Amino acid sequence: MQIFCSLEIASYLGSTKKGKRIRNFTAANGEEFATYKESFALHVGGKKYLCGFNVAEKLPKETPIILGQVGFFDHHVITFDIENKEITIVNNQDN
Repeated sequence: MQIFCSLEIASYLGSTKKGKRIRNFTAANGEEFATYKESFALHVGGKKYLCGFNVAEKLPKETPIILGQVGFFDHHVITFDIENKEITIVNNQDN
């Protein structure tokens, strides 16, 4: 799964689809939706990670950003320590 971002957030960050290639995806319900590629910095735990997002107009308001396996999780080892309320993120290239 790719990384997706709502058009509303992308616009707020200064992104525009003008001149960008459109790529279509199919949602779990079978509905197709169009996206364009944009790079944004993802800030987590005081660190900045540059990630490629697929900007989509048709994302649910409840999930304006979807972090998929391709684009972030495939480049990092993430450990969730729920008990201590900690997340550890290590870049795969740091190993």
